[in-house]
Amino acid sequence: MEARKRWYEEAARRRGLRTSAARTPIPQKRPLAPQLLKGGAGRADAVAAARSLIETIAERSVLLTLKHETSHARLDKGVVNLDGRILRAPGSRLTTAERLLGVGAHEAGHFLLTEMDTIPRDPLFRVIQNILEDERIEAEVARRYPCTVVPMHAARRDLLTPAGEDDGFLAAVFTLVRCEAPIPDALWERYESRLRAVLDELQPFPRTPAEVQRAAMHVALRIPPEERESIPEDSRFDWFGGMELDGDEEDALSGIRVRILRSGLKGRRPKNQSPEGGEWPAVTWQEAGDASDAYAACASALGGKPAALANRLRAILPPEPVSRQRSGRIDRRRLHTYRYSDRLFQRKLDRESALSVALILDLSGSMMGSSAAIAKQVAVLLSEAVVRLPDARLDVFGHSADLGGSASTWITRFPNDATGRPLGLGDLPIDGNNRDAHAFEVIGDHLLESPARSSRHRLAVIIADGAPSASGFRGDPARDLTRDAILDLERRWGPVLFIATDAIDELRSMVPGASYRFRSDGPVDELARHLTVAFRRAPRRR
Repeated sequence: MEARKRWYEEAARRRGLRTSAARTPIPQKRPLAPQLLKGGAGRADAVAAARSLIETIAERSVLLTLKHETSHARLDKGVVNLDGRILRAPGSRLTTAERLLGVGAHEAGHFLLTEMDTIPRDPLFRVIQNILEDERIEAEVARRYPCTVVPMHAARRDLLTPAGEDDGFLAAVFTLVRCEAPIPDALWERYESRLRAVLDELQPFPRTPAEVQRAAMHVALRIPPEERESIPEDSRFDWFGGMELDGDEEDALSGIRVRILRSGLKGRRPKNQSPEGGEWPAVTWQEAGDASDAYAACASALGGKPAALANRLRAILPPEPVSRQRSGRIDRRRLHTYRYSDRLFQRKLDRESALSVALILDLSGSMMGSSAAIAKQVAVLLSEAVVRLPDARLDVFGHSADLGGSASTWITRFPNDATGRPLGLGDLPIDGNNRDAHAFEVIGDHLLESPARSSRHRLAVIIADGAPSASGFRGDPARDLTRDAILDLERRWGPVLFIATDAIDELRSMVPGASYRFRSDGPVDELARHLTVAFRRAPRRR
C-alpha cells in the first residue's frame, strides 16, 4: 500500500496537482475554462478556445478536426483531431469545455515534444512507449502552462477509464501511469511483484524521449508471456473511442472497460490509388484559350477592388533586398565604409517571386450559372491584384472529370500573357464531373516541379461549389480523400484557403482548414483578411 501511496503522491506533483489526504485534486483559483468561456459561451466557443490553446502550446499552425473517432495528433500533417463525441457527452457546458481543452492541450504537447523517429514499430513497445510518452507530455505541458493542469485532470478523470479487476497487466500499467482513479486492489495483488518493479523503474519519471525508450524496454521485460504474444498490430491505450453517445441522461461514460483501441491514425493512401483500391484514371492536360475581351470586361466591372486588394497585400510583402555594387544609386547607409570599400551603391537582386499564389478552380458542370460567375470574379480579382504587386505571381489551374463519358481527370492550365494575366479566365470551360482529390494531387506535383517552387512564400486558393462527384468517386470516401488531398497540398505547397461559391455548411466535413463563402456584392476586405492570415502562416522558404 505504501508503494502505491508514494506513487500517487508523486504523480499528483508531476501533474501539477495539490492533493488532500484522499488524493482529491484541489482546483486552481482561476481555472482555464471559465476564463475562456465567460457569459453564455457554447460549444463553438469551446472549440475556438481549444484551437487557440492547441496552436499556443504547439507553437505552430495546426488544423483542428472534430471527427467522431479517437483523439490524436498527426505530426506529419499538422492535424489534431479531437473526438467530436466529447461535445455530446453528458455534463455541464463547463465540464465539456474542460474535457475538450484538456485533450487539446495533451495532443498539442505531442507537436511540441514528441520526436517521430523515436516511435517504435514493434506493437508491444509502441503500446508501452505510448503510455509513458503520454504521461511525460502532460507533465511537461503542465509545467510550462500551469493553466492546463485542471483541464488535463478533467480529461484524464472523465475520458480515460481505469482497468477492472479482471483486466491484464498492460491495463494495470496504463491505470497506474495515466488514470486518475486508483488501480483495483485485486488487480494490484495479482501482479504486485511485477508492478512494484515497474514503479521502481519509473521513479523518477522519464523526462526525455531517450529515458522513455529505456523505461519502455524495462516495462516490456515485466509483461507476462501470454500477454506479450497477444498485442494486435497498430494498437494503443487511448481516450475513449468506438462508442456512440446518444445524449441520454444516464452517464454514457460510465462502465466502459479499459481496452486496447485501434489507433485513430489513418495511413496515407498510396500515391495514384483511387478510393476503390485501383489506379486513378488517366490525366488529360489542356490549355485554356484566349478570352481577352471577356477578361477585360470582367476586370472593368470590378472597378477599384483589384487596386484595394493589391494595397492590402502589398503591406504584408517583405521588402526587396539589395546587393552592393560599384556604380548606380548611392546607398547612404554604406557611406561610412568609403575608406575601405568601393561598394557604395545599391541595385535590386534578380530573384524569384516573394509570393506565389496557386489558384485551383472547380470546372465541373455543377459550377454553371452563378457559381461560375463568382469563380470568374474571384479569379480575375486575384489576377488583377497580383499583377499590381512588384514581386508576386499567380498560377491558375482548373479541374473537371469524365469528359467524353469515360473515367478521366482533366486539368486545365490558364497560361499567363506577357503582363502576367491569365486571360483565359474570361471564359471558363465548365463541363463534366469533379474528382477533386486526384486533381489536387496532380496539380500539387506540377507546382513543385515549376519555377514557382522557389518562391519565398506560397499560398493555394481553391474555389468550388460542393462535394466531389465523379465516376467511382462519391460519398464519404470521396470526401475523406479530398480532405486528405487538401491537407497534403498544404503540407507540400503552403497554406490553403477554400472559397465556396455556394452554401459553405455543405462543405464543412470536406474542408479541414480555412474556408468562407465569397459574396459578389461585398467589399474585398474579407478576402484580403483571409489571404493575409494565410500569408502569415506560410513558411519562408529561404
